[in-house]
Amino acid sequence: MNVNQKIKIILSILFFTGIVSSVFSQSAMLAYNDGIANTYLSSGVFITVQGGFTSQHHTVDGQINNQGTINVSGDFINNNTASETFSSNAGLVNLNGTTAGEVINGTFTPGFYDLTLNNTFGTSPQFTLGINSTVKDILTMNSGNINLSSNTLTLGTTAVSPGTLAYTTGMLYGGTFTRWFNTTSFSIANVSGLFPMGTSILDYRPLWLAYSANLSTGGT
Repeated sequence: MNVNQKIKIILSILFFTGIVSSVFSQSAMLAYNDGIANTYLSSGVFITVQGGFTSQHHTVDGQINNQGTINVSGDFINNNTASETFSSNAGLVNLNGTTAGEVINGTFTPGFYDLTLNNTFGTSPQFTLGINSTVKDILTMNSGNINLSSNTLTLGTTAVSPGTLAYTTGMLYGGTFTRWFNTTSFSIANVSGLFPMGTSILDYRPLWLAYSANLSTGGT
């Protein structure tokens, strides 16, 4: 079964069961959200794209209400002019390629809820950030380095919702990593204060932030 057939069968099943209510199309190694209407992916449902995923602009900008998991082994491109690609405070996007340089890019900022970086290609960078991006809830770094390419990756949205870093390996370099913090104190070497920065020549140079007493206000 080729990639086109696999994507077509998966999407046909989702349409038939009423889980997805929008228009997707696909070509070789690429899946589109055509943006004609809002897309709903229910909790516990997985979509696997063996290639890239593009959220496209249309007459209206249909957002993706992702309550499930979208696995993408290629680039993630957001050309949807809506304020964010994803409309719900739930759902995971898992970038799990095995080839060089998965790209997060597009003409408008994607707003991920949970994002997992898990590219196992042997040469750095495994990811490139082509546009400012936000992860609202959990950023999981399992495998792969990220060239931020002069862009900003932000974890969290407010001091009340600062987001969580789940860190195993990898580093960020070539741009800005912004984290939100709430008021609760924590000690040095706590992942809550980790900035996993590095350099393009594979020098890992993390920064750890901590504060011994609760703050009066949170921030970045």
